Amino acid sequence: MHALLLSYISLVLVGLPLRGHYSPGGMIFALAGFLFCIIGLLQYKRAPKKFSALHPTVLMISLLLFLISSSVHIPAFFLTDGRFVIFHTLSLWVLVALLPIAYFLAPHWQFFRRSIFFLALGIGFAFRIALPQYSPEPIVDVFSSIQQSAAHILQGKNPYATPIQDVYEQAPQPELGYTATTYFYPPANLPFQVGAFILGRDIRYATVFAEMVVAWTVWHFARRRVSASSSELFVLLFLFHVRALYILEMGWTDPLIFMMFGLSLLAYDRGYAAPGALAYGYFLSMKQYLAYLAIHWLLLERRWRYLLLGIMTGMLTAVPFLFLDPVSFWNQGVLFLLHVPFRADGLTVFSVLYRLFGIVPSKLWTAAIGGIAALLSLFLFRKERNLTGYLFATSITMFAIFLFGTQAFCNYYYFLSGIMLFLLITLQNSPQENTLTRVSG
Repeated sequence: MHALLLSYISLVLVGLPLRGHYSPGGMIFALAGFLFCIIGLLQYKRAPKKFSALHPTVLMISLLLFLISSSVHIPAFFLTDGRFVIFHTLSLWVLVALLPIAYFLAPHWQFFRRSIFFLALGIGFAFRIALPQYSPEPIVDVFSSIQQSAAHILQGKNPYATPIQDVYEQAPQPELGYTATTYFYPPANLPFQVGAFILGRDIRYATVFAEMVVAWTVWHFARRRVSASSSELFVLLFLFHVRALYILEMGWTDPLIFMMFGLSLLAYDRGYAAPGALAYGYFLSMKQYLAYLAIHWLLLERRWRYLLLGIMTGMLTAVPFLFLDPVSFWNQGVLFLLHVPFRADGLTVFSVLYRLFGIVPSKLWTAAIGGIAALLSLFLFRKERNLTGYLFATSITMFAIFLFGTQAFCNYYYFLSGIMLFLLITLQNSPQENTLTRVSG
């Protein structure tokens, strides 16, 4: 169990050196996360019944590590007011001082503990809600393209066929090897982003909403397995991810993906097959590499009516754009990210090989290694129709795609760390208790 916790910690800290771009320190964290994950997997396969719940002290030490690490790094990089950093740092140190008291020195003062927990929640989400105001125009193509595309949709325009302004025209052009000309994510993300744009004129409020849902999901997922105090610590471990505010600032879609992933797990955990299928099908349609996780769905669900329900849900998100302009949708919404060239600034093994030997991998390599990892992990856990087997298989596949593929940054590892967090929570009780045979039809 502790090996898996170390894997989770490593994945969270991946984004600290050089904002989650390639660096020796970042690669050490990424490789350590993979190594600890494999150790945890071997320990589980050898003696699954010996896995015991993590002691709250270990969870608290991990949380304090995240808080202290975040306090000595700039939380976002396009801030217009330095007071944001000052208040953020001071708030984190207040939590560093109060949390150990609330959870250990005064364990019987439940009102005090809960008060500090809600204070931590308030601090975590207050800075998320405030960030778009203090970083209104980050110079990054992801945020700019989504923001412009949301406005285009409200004007009745097709986001996959309507050109956007290049955010890098007035700034030094980074060596990306490509230029975003339209919206380039799958359409399943658009309802959340357009809704946030309507309500707050900033698509990043969709991320804030997503992380609120994830925090709620983690709480309910953990509460069935551990005490209220440990459940609260798991929530805070998610909430104070060291690069959460940076991921929000960039406008990356990974929190939205994580939201649907968590909702599907919670539904399956509670025995609700239809909502689980709906959420999982929607989840699979939110980014291209998630297609590899379709095969792992068989570890959660094998009834065709529910599999078809999820598949149809994911496909329906694309129907309007297929009718509008199938060519633009296919080229920009599906193939764009598949055609993005190798990024040597990513946290991948190939970034190391490129620097040492000049090796430039093909995109087919990522496709091949993802497919192989998905099949092998499914085979490894084929007899375990439970959340534990599913989360182990998913972790292995995502590690293979990110670490040994052609592109991965801190937002990729943010999603992977989320999978590991749910795996840790699931293992807090006996694996036999996680079986999904109880799921009702």
